[in-house]
Amino acid sequence: MKITKTSLLEAPPEWVWDRIQEPAAMKEMSKPLVSLEPIDPPRFPEEWVDGETYEAQVELLGLIPVARQTIAPRRLEADGTPGEALYRFKDEGSGTLFPTWDHTMTVRETSDGASAYTDEIEVGAGVFTPLVYPIVKLLVAHRHRRWRELASQETS
Repeated sequence: MKITKTSLLEAPPEWVWDRIQEPAAMKEMSKPLVSLEPIDPPRFPEEWVDGETYEAQVELLGLIPVARQTIAPRRLEADGTPGEALYRFKDEGSGTLFPTWDHTMTVRETSDGASAYTDEIEVGAGVFTPLVYPIVKLLVAHRHRRWRELASQETS
């Protein structure tokens, strides 16, 4: 099942692009609903390395281990042309809860120099997909709230 959500962020696309590439920002966007704790390697890098894979423990509310997840970051596109910036980043992950986790993040510069941020997530959990879909949808909505909060702090 696919989830797509776009939000306007009051921050320049370069700032959003930099945050997308930072594991610390990913953790910040997901908390407190979900936390990802690194397993292998034992620490996430400061910036995702294109083509590497990272194993993480997924914890609900930062307390309850629910799954292991492989994070597989890929930079698809990075065009910082002023007035036309477009960035795309993909996590081709998988895990014990979500055998399919295909997450593309797109940042497009708006006419006023802000950012249109889009999450597209193809999630598959076999027969459990209809049960986990609303949870993922809630997480995506939460992440977008967090993105808007952090972006507004950036510009204030």
